[in-house]
Amino acid sequence: SPSTLWRLKFFVKEALDVQARGSVNKDNANPKRKRE
Repeated sequence: SPSTLWRLKFFVKEALDVQARGSVNKDNANPKRKRE
């Protein structure tokens, strides 16, 4: 239903915003951990 899609889009957008805020710290730590 359209309402479900709207909720999904809103949820994804919020999640991306949260990731974008924390990406500055996480991106610096994750590559080092993945390499090890």
